[in-house]
Amino acid sequence: MMPEGLDRIKNARILVVEDSVVNQTLARDLLLHAGAHVDLAGNGREAIEAIRNAVEPYDAVLMDLQMPIMDGLEATRIIRGELGQDSLPIIATTANTEKREQKLCRDVGANDYLPKPFHIHELYAILIRWLKPVERTSEAVGESRIDRPAADDVVLPVSVDGVDMNTGLARTGQDRALLAELLVEFANTNIGLGQEADAAAAAGDLERVRFLAHGIRSTAGTIGAEALSGAAAAVEREIVDGGDDIPALLKQFRAALEGVVSAILSADIVTRSSAVQLNARGGDFDREKAERLVGILRDMLDNQDLGAQQEFEKLAGMLGGRGYDDTLRELGRNLEALEFSNARQILARVGKGILE
Repeated sequence: MMPEGLDRIKNARILVVEDSVVNQTLARDLLLHAGAHVDLAGNGREAIEAIRNAVEPYDAVLMDLQMPIMDGLEATRIIRGELGQDSLPIIATTANTEKREQKLCRDVGANDYLPKPFHIHELYAILIRWLKPVERTSEAVGESRIDRPAADDVVLPVSVDGVDMNTGLARTGQDRALLAELLVEFANTNIGLGQEADAAAAAGDLERVRFLAHGIRSTAGTIGAEALSGAAAAVEREIVDGGDDIPALLKQFRAALEGVVSAILSADIVTRSSAVQLNARGGDFDREKAERLVGILRDMLDNQDLGAQQEFEKLAGMLGGRGYDDTLRELGRNLEALEFSNARQILARVGKGILE
């Protein structure tokens, strides 16, 4: 049951600050469904720039705490201090639910705290609590709608090993198309993460391992992969506590992660974007437009622009099913990990292929 006051979200401008593409997609779509205008930022530094340069002020910010480049705590301090945004509602989001974490959020100026993974009604309820009535029209700046194909265009299996589909659907408000998209994004962006975690552990970089496990803990919970989320939480907790079981727990975590990723990739899932690709595949390939997109994305990678993810999705939609799928998945994983140099090299291979 949806909370009362849902109209308060309609036409509100909301900035979602989140480094995970899966969590970005979930928050964005749920907010768009409620009629909000949504902007995305991949870390605290990008959030500060978005607030500083906004044509119209934001009505609320959803702020993830653990992000690369600049975390949510530091970003909130700057928003309250340097930017002087005392009345802007900032809602901290994190998988950590300890009272200490909640106190840190309050101390830096966050208004409230939303544990991840969250259900649709929890997101709406906390925003209704903090948003003031908005008189802005639907012409306000920001993404405010989402195009959906016919229901038959999206294919979501009844079951996927390692995923509680009922939990995933509950978190997405029973939106099968959204859950399909989240599942595929989760798999594509985490194919090599188990190997990355093992390599970091071998190098003694336990903070990197903890960061990776923390991210999976949240996103796995979002899609309903509860056992994987628990395995990630166990790794994170053991590292924080300085325990001796890290190798064994990391082995369990990797097995769970690779099992879920493999199950998703082998399932017959058709998302909104892949349905569009399939429907458009019979048409002529616009090579000139593809070359332009490659050039735009190349410049964004050179500047380490986190908005590159959106341009990548356009390119992936155009090239999907044309022999670039493996390369595009590799490019997507490197973008997710903010490995801009690697992504730049992979993109060069795509550009070369288009010209051939």
